[in-house]
Amino acid sequence: MRYSRFIILVCIVGAIIILAVFLSPKYFSYKKIVPKITANKIFLENRTLYFQKLTDIAHRLSQESDAVNKIDSIMPEKVNFSSVVNFLDQIGGETGVMVKNINIGNSGAMAGQERIKMNNFSITVSGSYPAFKNFLDKLENSARLFEVGGFSFSSPNNDTDFFNYNLQLKVYSY
Repeated sequence: MRYSRFIILVCIVGAIIILAVFLSPKYFSYKKIVPKITANKIFLENRTLYFQKLTDIAHRLSQESDAVNKIDSIMPEKVNFSSVVNFLDQIGGETGVMVKNINIGNSGAMAGQERIKMNNFSITVSGSYPAFKNFLDKLENSARLFEVGGFSFSSPNNDTDFFNYNLQLKVYSY
């Protein structure tokens, strides 16, 4: 009987030693991996929240497509010169001003705003003062963002009340 207790004790101690030798490296590697797993879990949760917010924003933007289209018409990504010329000619026809000449000037980034580009136009129109005033009013109230940099006018030699107006316009894009 004595030997049986001793054999049982040796077997239990041997089993503990064998388990400690084989399981301790796995336990320590598990302890090293647990913080990485928690960090990745938090990262994935934050990423999921971020994409959920982006999805909500995209949904709201799709609901407000009219407002987004207005913003795009005010300040498009790239200036389409033919549409600007057509727009100026259309406003001239509506207000009774004749568009004589349109010169496309230089373009470049605004100072301090690298994303916003400024395009310069020089336009010569001819018409009466009230028609020119209506032309400027329509230009100011248009959906497109125009800025009048300056203007000058001259009177023709013949005996009419039409003047020649030279406008310096700026059109913005991003």
